[in-house]
Amino acid sequence: MHFADYADKYRNIAMSRSEGILELRFHTDGGPFRWTQYRRRA
Repeated sequence: MHFADYADKYRNIAMSRSEGILELRFHTDGGPFRWTQYRRRA
């Protein structure tokens, strides 16, 4: 599996990969992540 296959799969997780390190950043519409009932189930 290649990074491009899953990099944009989740709408509230921004992924980047550099030198073999995968970084995950949780966000809500590009801003700070906000927990909601929907996001707890997703």
